[in-house]
Amino acid sequence: MRIVWAMGLAVLILAGFFSLPTMAGTYELSNGQTLIGDPIAPDREGILFKTGPTTISPRIAWTNFTETALRSLMRENPETRRYVVNLIYDVPELEETVVKRPDVRIQAVARLHPPEPRSGFLALFVSPVGLFLFVMLYAANIYGGYAIGQFRSFNPIVVAVAAAVLPVIGPFVFLILPKGGDEELMDEEDEMAEDQEAYEEPVAAETTPAEEALPPALPETPETVVYERGRFTFNRRFFETKLAPFMRVVPGEESKDLVLEIDSVRGHHIGSRVSKVLPSELHLHVKKGDASADVVLPFAEIKSVTIRPKEG
Repeated sequence: MRIVWAMGLAVLILAGFFSLPTMAGTYELSNGQTLIGDPIAPDREGILFKTGPTTISPRIAWTNFTETALRSLMRENPETRRYVVNLIYDVPELEETVVKRPDVRIQAVARLHPPEPRSGFLALFVSPVGLFLFVMLYAANIYGGYAIGQFRSFNPIVVAVAAAVLPVIGPFVFLILPKGGDEELMDEEDEMAEDQEAYEEPVAAETTPAEEALPPALPETPETVVYERGRFTFNRRFFETKLAPFMRVVPGEESKDLVLEIDSVRGHHIGSRVSKVLPSELHLHVKKGDASADVVLPFAEIKSVTIRPKEG
């Protein structure tokens, strides 16, 4: 009988022992209450407590514990240290729990230095863009000299070389000079006119003694004269020599009954006089109804020049 009672007492003692939570502790809260249980599952928000074999308390925030309770939690459960270490003030014994950050050493690095600023006219030749612009302007200067030489009747090659040696200044000098090339042009025209006159010089017809004895014939009606390209060279010298009577403002006796008929690429024009002759073109005075105007005809476009009597 005694054995039975002893066994029953032992069972009751063991049941009471196992009914208590393992490692249960007492923790004070900031509101004055006391919490008994085993701390489990700590995180940033707080911690849970196992208050019985099958019961778990709600999660309690860290700020609800007193400083003494936080110290106990830190000592008993190492996992809670990283959450409560910042809530405990002036605790020398807990300095070893603070994680020491490694010293950050900043190493010197090689830095890129910006290019030195350059200014002035010479900086134009340093950058590729500036060099390209300079080459383009220099080429345009030489081409401008060549064009000025053609326009002012100078040798274009000479003017282009002058532009290459003296940019801007060389072409400007030839631009303001009088048309010195006109002398060379006139010399060429004189030579061409002489050749043309030699070509056009009629062969004297042989006359018989009977014809020489006849009286001179009466003046006949002016005949039509045609000058065609190929047989004649149309230039300034040609018009100044062949059409001199038609360059007067008041027509003379030899041209008052005649008109000029010029066939060109730009059309067929009939005029009474030549108002102006330039090195490369002429101005023909024509009538259009009751009005009159000057028509510009380049020598290179003239096909033929006809001198004929007026109609009616």
